[in-house]
Amino acid sequence: HIERKSVADAAGTFLGWGDHRERFEAELVNLASIECAAVIVEATLGDLVAYVRGAPPRGRKTPLENAKIIFRQVLAWQQDYRIPWIFCNDRRGAEIACFRVLERFHRKNSVKSQSRLAKERITNGNRIQETELEPVS
Repeated sequence: HIERKSVADAAGTFLGWGDHRERFEAELVNLASIECAAVIVEATLGDLVAYVRGAPPRGRKTPLENAKIIFRQVLAWQQDYRIPWIFCNDRRGAEIACFRVLERFHRKNSVKSQSRLAKERITNGNRIQETELEPVS
């Protein structure tokens, strides 16, 4: 499962504007229990912090305080939930990262489930060689 965020959505969610933060933290708990999971942001971490710093004040915090909070919160979630976070330069980069994460997981698990290790004894003197069979279609 991939959780993808635009820069605006990430800022609002991570800072807890509305009830988004609670739902996102529940999603992080869910992601932590899944074999293939990641959070992909359509911006670099620096761009996200700059976006928040340049945003109008929201709530009781200044934009500078919100920028510090978002940076620290992302680090805390990475440590707490042990889920990969991938910050990309733009939306297209996030699309590619998302595809590659899922593609690798699929490829890795397809090979694992379809391949069987067979012992093929080839007698060249005293040598025994093991080979991996090709997946059956």
